[in-house]
Parts: sequence; C-alpha cells; structure tokens
Amino acid sequence: MSNTPWRHRWVTVVPTHNEGEELAATVRSLLDNVHEWSGDLHVLVADDVSEDYLAEECAWEFRSDSRVEVRTAPGRLGCCHRKRWGYEQAMEMWPDAGVVMFADAHSRVDPFFFENAAREMAVHGDGAMYTPRILPAGNRDNWYQGTALKNETSWHERWPKAIPSQRSYPVMMASGGCQIFPRRVYDALDGFDAGLRGIWGLEDKEISIRTWLMGFEVRALPSARFETLFRDETPYGGHREDYHYYNLARLTFGLLDEVHIPETLRFFREYWQMDAAGAELFLNDKELQELRERRDKFKMTTQQLFDKFNVQWKAP
Repeated sequence: MSNTPWRHRWVTVVPTHNEGEELAATVRSLLDNVHEWSGDLHVLVADDVSEDYLAEECAWEFRSDSRVEVRTAPGRLGCCHRKRWGYEQAMEMWPDAGVVMFADAHSRVDPFFFENAAREMAVHGDGAMYTPRILPAGNRDNWYQGTALKNETSWHERWPKAIPSQRSYPVMMASGGCQIFPRRVYDALDGFDAGLRGIWGLEDKEISIRTWLMGFEVRALPSARFETLFRDETPYGGHREDYHYYNLARLTFGLLDEVHIPETLRFFREYWQMDAAGAELFLNDKELQELRERRDKFKMTTQQLFDKFNVQWKAP
C-alpha cells in the first residue's frame, strides 16, 4: 500500500448499544462506499453490552469478511469510554492504521465519502481533526458542518451558518455523529477524555476544544457527506443529570482560562449540582493533577479560541 496521504488504512470505530437493524445497515454503508484509491477500510463494532442481540446478528452477517470485527465490552461503559475501548481494540486488530474515524451506529455515508475526505486530508495533512457534512435522514437539505459554542457560558452549542464551499475550512467543534482523526493527532490528544462520566454526552465537545488548545485544528469536510438518523430517544434511556454536572465541571476547570471560570460558575450559580460537582472534583487530588499536567501542554488559550470564532463568553 502506498504511503501517500491519499492511501491510508482507515479504521472506523462504530460504538453501539441497542441500535437494532441500523447497526448492520451502517456497516454495509461504510464498506460499500470505500474505493481502492482512498485507502483500505476496516470496521470495529464496539458493542456496549447490547440487549437486543443485533450485535451478534451483525457479527454473524460479516463473519466471513476480514474487514469487520464485532467485539462486546466486558461491562457497560457508556459512550465516551466505549469509544476509547473501541479504539484500543481496533489498534490491536490493525496496528498499522493511519486514520481513525468514529461513526454513529445509525448512519450512512454517501458514495465517495472516503475519497473526498482523503483528498482534503491530503491537503491539510495530519495536523487536524475532521468533521464531515452532517445530513439528517429524511431532511438532507437541513445539513450542517461543525458547531460552535453559544455567546453565553452554558456550554450549549449553536450551528453557525455553513460556508458554501466544497473545500475544507476551520470550525470550532466537530459534529457529534462523526469525527475523523489522523492517528498521530488522536494519540497526541490521548483520545476522548477518560475522566468524563456516565453513558452520554460532552465528549465530542471536550475533544474538539482540546484539539484546538493542543495546537491542532478542527476542520469541516463539506464534500464528505454523512447521513445520520436523529431519534426521539437514546438507546440507553434514563436521565443524565447525575453525571452531566460533573462533566460540565470537568470541562470548566480542565479547559477554560482562569478569567472564564468565574463567568461560567456565575451562569450556574442557581444549580446546586454544579457546586457539588466542582467540590467533588477539587477533592480528587489525582484528577486535579491530571488536569494540571494536561493544561501545561496547551499551546492556545480559550480566549484566543473564542476570539477566533467570535464567541462572547459572558454570563447573562
């Protein structure tokens, strides 16, 4: 296989939990739309102890295809840790992979998705994390490319107006359904944040911002189109408040400049859960030390990042 940027070995990690028949359809879409000139593709299905038995059916369907591996986690991990575990399993299977992609288990890729992504990645190299054009299933005209933080300190996101271009351009944060990393970038970041808790949420936002702070970029890939099914309920179900505020506190103290932390806490001043989460974090010496060591590696401040994308980080 050539060593040019056009032809890397791609590994796609598909985290799944109770995704039903969508899982096998997602894998089929990935395999059917990769072409030899964009590189090799392997798929690692990271099953988070599904209860619908469709992961086993997916493994049976692709049992003769060496490009597909279905593995079930040893226990319930949740979305963030399922991605980290899936990556570790994928590198065990295909240690020469050059690109790693994380794709929702209820998605499809358009023809030439991998070719168009590889073409733009050849231009910008391995100094960025990439996010494709996201097209909601059944409403493909309502597409978007990347997200940004709102002009407040809530950590909520907004969908800025996409630039009408087929060429790659910088965005503040990757879209949640799909993220693509040159392996060098993912390894330099040490992957998704191992300190986040719970089954759902914030890991895509956290790693996007940390990508910028670590000196890399996040770039949209308008010509790489990725269709996703937006569901009424998540496969996990349940309420996430018990861990959501801890994760918000971790993003606040782990990523923000000192000037932005008080503004953020002011926004959450009526939420006792945020106070409790912050207190729990500060009582954990090991986690605090890990965050300090990680911050020492930052090459950009959040103020510089907010200025770049015109984010006004002020509590109302």
